[in-house]
Amino acid sequence: MSTPLPVGPFNWLKGEGRPYALGDIRSRKMLRTVEERHPYLKERIFSRYLRIADSSTYHQADMWLEGLLDRLHLNDDFGGLKADSPFELFRSFSEKVSQRLEREFTGHARAVNGKEALHLLIRETTKAGMPFPVDQNDLTDKEKVIPGVARVFDPAWWRRKLRTKAYRNSESIYRELGLVSKAKNLYISEYNFRRYLAAQASNAELLELLTAENQFGYTATLASLKEKSVSNPRNRRNETMMRIGGLEDYADENGHVGVFYTLTCPSKYHATHQSGHANGKFDGSSPLEAQKYLTKVWGRVRAAFKRTGIEVYGIRTVEPHHDGTPHWHLLLFMAREFLPEANRIFREHALKEDGDESGAEANRFVIEEIDPEKGRATGYVAKYVSKCIDGYEVGEDSYGNDAVESAARIRAWASIWGIRQFQFTGDPGVTVYRELRRLKNIEGSREGLLQELEIAADNGDWKRYVELMGGTCTHLKDRPLRALMVPKPTASKYHETVEKLKGLVGSAGRVVTRIYDWTISRTRPADDDLQCSDSCEVVVRGANAPPWSSVNNCTRLKSL
Repeated sequence: MSTPLPVGPFNWLKGEGRPYALGDIRSRKMLRTVEERHPYLKERIFSRYLRIADSSTYHQADMWLEGLLDRLHLNDDFGGLKADSPFELFRSFSEKVSQRLEREFTGHARAVNGKEALHLLIRETTKAGMPFPVDQNDLTDKEKVIPGVARVFDPAWWRRKLRTKAYRNSESIYRELGLVSKAKNLYISEYNFRRYLAAQASNAELLELLTAENQFGYTATLASLKEKSVSNPRNRRNETMMRIGGLEDYADENGHVGVFYTLTCPSKYHATHQSGHANGKFDGSSPLEAQKYLTKVWGRVRAAFKRTGIEVYGIRTVEPHHDGTPHWHLLLFMAREFLPEANRIFREHALKEDGDESGAEANRFVIEEIDPEKGRATGYVAKYVSKCIDGYEVGEDSYGNDAVESAARIRAWASIWGIRQFQFTGDPGVTVYRELRRLKNIEGSREGLLQELEIAADNGDWKRYVELMGGTCTHLKDRPLRALMVPKPTASKYHETVEKLKGLVGSAGRVVTRIYDWTISRTRPADDDLQCSDSCEVVVRGANAPPWSSVNNCTRLKSL
């Protein structure tokens, strides 16, 4: 039996490594919970608690601690589930909670009625730590309610949602406590980085166990197909650089200029200084909230560009500061006469929020116009692309660490927070390009514009592809080709009609690029299967779908 925390003045007990409790039962209970359930965090939690109490009030410190514990404790049912619990526990918890909710819903529907059973299910789902997956305004729509109920009864849905919540809750707390910084762990906490690597390793093992076979008898492991797709970091980097280079060639041919913008969040979004000391202006925002701020700024800039007739095209990259706060780099091309006004508009919106804070003018928004005599814009942005993908030929990152290891941490950071690292704007998009590259494996004659587009894609000539697709800043409806989507013959496990990519269609013609039907099987018996983490299950559940990206490019009809 643990010794009760003493009541009295709030002081730090060096010998025992904990503070005195206040004379409030709730305070004592929360502090005891920290000692018993989170011993590895207690010193940092107690220190932060004291700082809040000293700078504000003990009541504010209690409120902060209560919110922190709420985020750490995902659920108290079935033995409890914490945000930092091993992911192995999420499987059994998800199965138990989904089965319990299904039993309660079925029993209530029989005993009372379906409407009351649905309301019960919504309440119990929320109590279990997850919002019901149907909007409040759509609860009378059977087409939306049935898939929502099916999700709540699915253990895999719970695992995915809880895993994401666990990652983000724990990571936001580690940032608040100063465990993510240049002085501690760059970009992401060490604990979540290790969890991410373990999940990736288990996923890779599972892909080796699964084999895809098409109707012509061609077989390959999912691991080998992944290596041929843009899921391979090397392929992703090469494709991204090919697109940037093609856009720069297009800009040069049309007399356009390039400009490199850096956009950073206000200081209130940053948790710590590079020294590892807490940032006194930090308001508790997560990297996801910081990303939403940057997206909002860019949305306003684009709207202003549209109103003034400024057309831009290029790429936006996202990378984290040392404490996990995102910032953007944008390489944009435009007509030379647009440049002064574009710079003015972007600066205005970049500094609209907290633009008068110290250092904002110099650090929050930076403009670097590309000088062709000093080198190509593609070379300028290459290090940012490589630094975020695999660290190829970068050497060291911005903080003097090995770029390859840093790239792995950045990929983990982006995955955990659901942040898209690269996004092009103004170009025709890559889906049509990838589907055109599939045509080299499909016999048959193509003529006219469709043939020209196929040749450009097969040669990796992004500049020519952009020209044939109508140039930059062209509406999708005016492009000669777009993705052809068709409904799948059977509904999803959630009783929804799902569309799949079948080919291309438009004024240039219509062509089917997805000609293979794939079945997935195990290369070893099920009882020899590995005990994979939750991330593996995402791959398994999606495995029956047609192959993603351009992995079918490895299969040629001529060789079958």
